[in-house]
Amino acid sequence: MLRLYRELNKVSPLRTAHDIELERRFFEQFVPQILHPNTGLPLQLFKYQVDSIHKFFGYQINLWEMGRQVGKTSDAGLILTFLSQEMRGDAVITSYRQEQSTDIVDWTKRWCRACRDERYANGITNDATTEIDFNTGFRVIAMPHGHAARGKTTVMVITDESELINDQDLSALLPTGLTTAPKRLHMGTVWGTNSWWWNFIQNADSRHYALTQFTSEEALQPNGPIIKSQLDLLKEELGDLQYQQECLLIPIPDVDTFFGTDLVESVKGERV
Repeated sequence: MLRLYRELNKVSPLRTAHDIELERRFFEQFVPQILHPNTGLPLQLFKYQVDSIHKFFGYQINLWEMGRQVGKTSDAGLILTFLSQEMRGDAVITSYRQEQSTDIVDWTKRWCRACRDERYANGITNDATTEIDFNTGFRVIAMPHGHAARGKTTVMVITDESELINDQDLSALLPTGLTTAPKRLHMGTVWGTNSWWWNFIQNADSRHYALTQFTSEEALQPNGPIIKSQLDLLKEELGDLQYQQECLLIPIPDVDTFFGTDLVESVKGERV
């Protein structure tokens, strides 16, 4: 009966009273204090952002399968900003491209400075490109993919471009031993159908992972931040097949087998 209730109501079996309290404080106390760094106006979250962040507080492992330009990076930074005054330990970030990880670090700094509650900005004790330290004992660290998180007190793991991170790199990042399992947020689009990322997506319900799926076209204004003309330009730059994967979340079966991450690494350039 309890299992049926959880399934119907999408309630995590590991949800705690602390999770519920953090969720309440995030939406009722933290968000109203935020001015958007780009506009200076009070932060207004779109519905899909509200839904995905609610799930974040309710589940140990979250999957954000979202198209390009929907705001995954800035949303991750917003969560880290809030947690900087709520947790101790290390939030470790990795992505296929190091600049994606440092973008999340940068967004965390921007949100801290955009909060009218001065504890967030004043709480920063070390401000570097790849790391932020807070006076609460919370740290945000951007690591190159494949590097082990040894020597760190990992309380949270974030992966961006998860579709391009291989199994070995993911294993290196996750702590081992008799430690408390860190909260995990895996973000990405799609690249083939043979990776751990695609497996996680396909089995999210049975494993009690929280899955949020949202395409770039669903995030067009007024339902999201994307301007149609900009998305049309991106489609032209990417081409149909890549656009379908990165924006519409339609994978090309087996593309990750024939064009693995080693090959992608050898030919990659700057993101458009």
